[in-house]
Amino acid sequence: MIDRFLAARDTVEPPLDDAELVGILLGSVLGADQNILSVASKIAYVLLCRPVLWRRLAAEPGIAPRLVDELIRLIPLGNISAFPRIAGRRIELADGGVEEGDVVYPDAFAANRDPEVFPEPLLIDPDRTGKRHLQFGYGMHHCMGAALARMEIAELLTTLAAEFPTLTLDTDPAGLTWDSGVVLRRPVTLPVRW
Repeated sequence: MIDRFLAARDTVEPPLDDAELVGILLGSVLGADQNILSVASKIAYVLLCRPVLWRRLAAEPGIAPRLVDELIRLIPLGNISAFPRIAGRRIELADGGVEEGDVVYPDAFAANRDPEVFPEPLLIDPDRTGKRHLQFGYGMHHCMGAALARMEIAELLTTLAAEFPTLTLDTDPAGLTWDSGVVLRRPVTLPVRW
């Protein structure tokens, strides 16, 4: 992939410089491989801590995409809510103003749990309808790997639940060690039994 980006860097206008290439590659690695690993392991953790959800997934594999999306809404990717943005113009808010050029830290965690948008926001409801969550960003800041992540995680969980419908967590959840980086957060191990 790196070789392809390097070979094609001059085919766009303006050509991509090294910093832009590094940004695209970092976004691709974080947005695909590491995000999928982190989110899949956290979703598996939640489902195994809530056996009724695991059993429902095993009995109704068609809910996997909706269940994954609902859990993505609730489970933060890491310890930061979203990458900072720079205000392109002055914006007046109820609590004051944001000036053009100010650094803004959007709070996707709070937005995805807003009870005015998501009734009973902490309830895991794969049958929830309504507005989309903001875990993958929005508009031009939407994650490049969102569709692939949803598809891979749903396929992984559907396959696991079909193969191991009695899968359970084989440890006290409170005793799990977590990799808690700035961007990504996930269990280091996820001991299971069936």
